[in-house]
Amino acid sequence: AKAEQLEEIELAKIFCKLPSSTLAAGESASQTAAVLAVASAGCGKTFVFTKVGPMKWASGDMWSDFDIVVYGELRHPEVRKATGISELLDLKGHNILNVTDQETICEFVADHPERVLVVLDGLDETSLSDCGKYMYDLIHGEKLAGIRLVVTSRPCADVFTLSEKKHFRRRVELVGFRSPDVTRYVKKVLRPEKAEALLREISDDEHLASMMATPIMAKETCKIFHHTQE
Repeated sequence: AKAEQLEEIELAKIFCKLPSSTLAAGESASQTAAVLAVASAGCGKTFVFTKVGPMKWASGDMWSDFDIVVYGELRHPEVRKATGISELLDLKGHNILNVTDQETICEFVADHPERVLVVLDGLDETSLSDCGKYMYDLIHGEKLAGIRLVVTSRPCADVFTLSEKKHFRRRVELVGFRSPDVTRYVKKVLRPEKAEALLREISDDEHLASMMATPIMAKETCKIFHHTQE
């Protein structure tokens, strides 16, 4: 197998075919069946895959291959113990487009699994051993049958286990804010004079600069700075 290659990728393209340069000898360049999305705490993996992604999908801006997007939080026992997609559809938090009636939805999933995306959030908040048979098999690729899958997690032992599975052909990592992102965010949420003051402090303090790379910490820092500088 070839050594792992890292490259930036747009959210809209995470299910695209892998570049031929990344494939092992004899490996097919078929579209990605499952994506493992990994990020440290506060980097926005849940927000990206349960808010930004579905919102852009629903507005027709990306992921146009899908007619149904189903979302489940793995920390909830009813999600981990679900026995099929129909049970996930009954739970709070699923997003559906183009099909409405429950029976019609189940028929659609059975007839057109390639038009269905399942997002399972927070593998790190549970463990694979706590999942029921259906969910365990789904995550391990045994129940995909054409369904596309995203599993999000902080780094944990199960992530490294899944990274070795063939159906997880793409692992994406949310790395947080880069320096230009921090500058843009600070200027967006603070008034000009406060933004410039905070940016000077960031420039002078490498620990603060490192902390600002985590989006949730950048948000809280700006909030604190706003109130303490009144």
